[in-house]
Amino acid sequence: MSQEKLPPFKLDLSDELSSWRGKTFYSKEPETLKWLEFFAITNHNCEIFVDVGANIGIYTLYWLHFPNTRAIAIEPFNENVKLLSKNIHMNNFMTRVDIISKPLSSQNKLVWTTINDIRPGGSDYKISFNRELNQNNSIIVETSTLDTLLSGKKGKFILKIDTDGTDFDILKGAELMLKSGKIISILIESSEEEQEFIESYLKRFDYIADSRFNLLSDHSDKRRKINGKKERNRVYSKHF
Repeated sequence: MSQEKLPPFKLDLSDELSSWRGKTFYSKEPETLKWLEFFAITNHNCEIFVDVGANIGIYTLYWLHFPNTRAIAIEPFNENVKLLSKNIHMNNFMTRVDIISKPLSSQNKLVWTTINDIRPGGSDYKISFNRELNQNNSIIVETSTLDTLLSGKKGKFILKIDTDGTDFDILKGAELMLKSGKIISILIESSEEEQEFIESYLKRFDYIADSRFNLLSDHSDKRRKINGKKERNRVYSKHF
């Protein structure tokens, strides 16, 4: 990584995927970094960053490297939880972050989960709501909701959801929080087709597409289109 710009925090780079995430930190999702910077510096009102699909914690760590910030990092894959915890300890951020290892969905219910990529730093933790779709290596776990996790917590939140397929379902589990207005901005990754439904859903709660981040010249959309990827990051905010 000698020729790469290093992230502004310590990161365990001992495995292949962690090393790759460190090397691509500034180029992979510039819009995510600028979104976090905005709420940590420009518009800082003591928001809590809720990182759903935290993986090894690069965006949680980036948020916490700004002073006076707090986070909730949610990651169900055990190998990633180990790395996430290690990275947080390496940076002495333990007192400012809660780690949640329970998977999320739209309801508190039992689901089938499958991990197809068992490498540390992987992002292939799959949830199935249909028992007939389970595979030999699937296990049953109980999910929670964002409403359950965030209920009773003081302050306001910015929310990132990146779970490779269940993003919209997880968002639906935050209906009470969306109604309350305690979530002031949301960055969610999904396909372009699903974003139409997400945008329509969020309009019910007065969230609108946030051009400050969605129209950035270096947005990851350009790279993803070139590579034929369907995933898109979109930010929706209130009162901007």
